[in-house]
Amino acid sequence: AINQRLAAASGTPAANGEPLQILRYAPGQEYRPHHDALPHTHNQRILTMLVYLNDAFEGGETIFLKTELKVKGAIGDPLLFRNADQQGRPDPDAQHAGLPVRAGQKLIASRWIHEKRFGPL
Repeated sequence: AINQRLAAASGTPAANGEPLQILRYAPGQEYRPHHDALPHTHNQRILTMLVYLNDAFEGGETIFLKTELKVKGAIGDPLLFRNADQQGRPDPDAQHAGLPVRAGQKLIASRWIHEKRFGPL
């Protein structure tokens, strides 16, 4: 049910998404700069959808390095962004990181969406 709702919100087929991942960050934890696009694949991760599951934490913003855009969502807020260009190459604007959590615990759900069907549903 949640996969169907996230697929509808992203305007993509549910079958194109990887299984939903729940990420938890404690104080001091972060996710260093990275791209969600995969190297050398025939079925690229074209989109990422993050959903913020809580907001009782300090720090922990998602930052896009090239633009310096920082996002700290509230409970239930989605963040959808493109990972790759039309040729399947990583989009330099999509390099992002999870800044260190200073206090509390950050919880987000992550759904990586491929250009074609990804596994059975």
